Amino acid sequence: MDSTSKKLANICEVDRISDLPDTLLIAILALLPIETAVRTCILSKRWRPLCESLPNLDFTDDRNSGIHFTDFVDKFLMRRPNDLKIAKFRLYCYHGDYYRDRVNEWMMNVLGREVKEIDLRFSFPDLYKLVRDFFYMCSSVEVVILDWKMLVEIPENVKLSKLRVLSFSDVTFSSYESVEKLLLNCPVLEDLSIDYCEWLTGNSLSICGSVLKRLSYCPSSDDFVLRTLIDTPRLENLEIHSYTAGDNDILFKENLPFLKVAEIDICDMPRGVDCMFGLLKKISNVKFLTLSDNAMGVSVMPKT
Repeated sequence: MDSTSKKLANICEVDRISDLPDTLLIAILALLPIETAVRTCILSKRWRPLCESLPNLDFTDDRNSGIHFTDFVDKFLMRRPNDLKIAKFRLYCYHGDYYRDRVNEWMMNVLGREVKEIDLRFSFPDLYKLVRDFFYMCSSVEVVILDWKMLVEIPENVKLSKLRVLSFSDVTFSSYESVEKLLLNCPVLEDLSIDYCEWLTGNSLSICGSVLKRLSYCPSSDDFVLRTLIDTPRLENLEIHSYTAGDNDILFKENLPFLKVAEIDICDMPRGVDCMFGLLKKISNVKFLTLSDNAMGVSVMPKT
């Protein structure tokens, strides 16, 4: 073997990856799907605590993995040291109604670790009732995303002092009025989405936020008599998609002097004419306005 071949052989024998600092190895593992990252534990005993220290936890049951998925999440959270905080927790459940009782325990485990961002998406056969203590335990959370087939009951006297981003999509609320109570106790909320949601009781919705900058609002097509009052004086970006305008009134408490971008989609002619003109009057200061084909059709119709 010549000298060059010997040098190459020596280089291959050196485990340079294991010489990397823990912080860099954790950053590399964080780029992998969580199950793939966990499999690296077979390389060395050193890798197990690194995997258990991942800041972002993303559990997605997208392969109909059943019991394997449940066991994997149980074991991972059980082995993770209690003093380790979690930056982001994502839980997407598409299969396996039999493990829905485990979801509450997983969320309570995570919320007790000062998590900053929580993203939940459920597709169980029946509505999943979000654990009542969920909002009480979100005092450290900055981002909450709730999506699909869950019943949300917002308790009294909840204050989310750090919440910046809040998104509700395809969820069912116990009442319209509970949303306003929650928003009044989110003093730094800047980004809000309420899209395609349903309601068990109530007939009016108040969307408020003294520092809110972005709002996406799309009422459910079943909300024929929902009246919506929007009180967001600092709004900069607005998206409204409504298919039941008229009885489903969307009103602004005041003009929006800071509005920069607006995207409006109003249909259901001719009842949407008044709603459409009312919206345009309140956003007359907008810099960039996008009107859908439906909205354009409504806006050119003569008022009766």
